Amino acid sequence: MQFSCSQRNHSRISVQSDSHLDTCLVNSNVLVIHHHGCYADLYGFDKASLHSNACTIDNTIAYEDPAAHFTVILMINQAIKFNSITNILVCTMQCQVRGTVVE
Repeated sequence: MQFSCSQRNHSRISVQSDSHLDTCLVNSNVLVIHHHGCYADLYGFDKASLHSNACTIDNTIAYEDPAAHFTVILMINQAIKFNSITNILVCTMQCQVRGTVVE
């Protein structure tokens, strides 16, 4: 699964699925619906890079289909907000547990 989303300022964000994740990661381009008050420390594979106090949020992004001219709102619950990532990463396992078909 990969698609691009447009924002009001006409910038584009990329959403990709990652089967290695155990939860979704989002950046500052999402609309935050709820802060859970839980924080996490994120480490890279090399353990040298650390992002501390990343918050857990419920959020939405909008996908505008240019061919069909309709908008789909994607709700992502309990994602970790990590502002320095470029792409939003969606955990396929988290989607499947909620009943969403991921192909």
